[in-house]
Amino acid sequence: MLNLSNMFRRIIFLSLLFLGLLPSLSRAVWIWTPETGKFINPKWEVKATPQDQLEYAQSFMDQGKCPKAMDEFKKLIKNYPRAKEAPEAQFFTGQCLETLDKPYEAYKAYQVVIDKYPFSERAAQIVGLEYKLGNYLLEGRDHRSKWSQAVLGSDERVIEILRTVIKDAPYGKYAAIAQYKIGLFLKEKGMYQEARDEFEKTMNDYPTSEWAHAAKF
Repeated sequence: MLNLSNMFRRIIFLSLLFLGLLPSLSRAVWIWTPETGKFINPKWEVKATPQDQLEYAQSFMDQGKCPKAMDEFKKLIKNYPRAKEAPEAQFFTGQCLETLDKPYEAYKAYQVVIDKYPFSERAAQIVGLEYKLGNYLLEGRDHRSKWSQAVLGSDERVIEILRTVIKDAPYGKYAAIAQYKIGLFLKEKGMYQEARDEFEKTMNDYPTSEWAHAAKF
C-alpha cells in the first residue's frame, strides 16, 4: 500500500513538472519533414522561395511590426544571398529602421545595399534617402537635448553620412549640397578653417551649382 502511495505521488509530481514545461515546449515546436529527412522549427524556417520570404516579411512591415519584419528580411538575406530579392530585403530593413526612428542605423543598412549590391536599381534612391537622414541629424540637433544628441550621434555622424552621399554619387543631385552642408556644419561648430576648406571644395568641385555661390558667400 505504501509503494502504491509513493508511485501515485511520483506520477503527480511528473505530471506537474510536464505541465510546467509545456509553455516552453510550445514555443519550440519541432516538426518532422519527410522532404528534408529532419526535424524543423517553423519559427526559424525560411519560405520555399525568396519572393515568398520577401512578401512574408513585408506583411509584418505593413502591419507596423518592424522588428519581426527585420527578422524575416534577415532570414532572406542569409538563406538567399544571391537572389534579386536580397538587396530588396536589405533596403526594406533600412526602411524599418527609419520607421523606428533610428536614422544612423537606417543609413548603415541602406549603405550595405550600395556596397554589397552595387547594381541594385535602388542606388539612386538610397543616395537621396541617405542625404535626407544626414540632413535630419544636422537640422534636428538644435532641438534635442545633449543626451539625445549623444545617443543619435548628431555630430561626427552627420559628416560621415554627407561624405558617403558624395562618395556614392559625386556628380549626383545631392553631392553639391552635401558638400556645402559639411562646411556649414563645421562653421556652426566654430571650426572655421576646416569649414573654409569645405566651402572652397564646394566651389572647386561644383562651380556651376547654386551651392557654389552660397559657399563663396
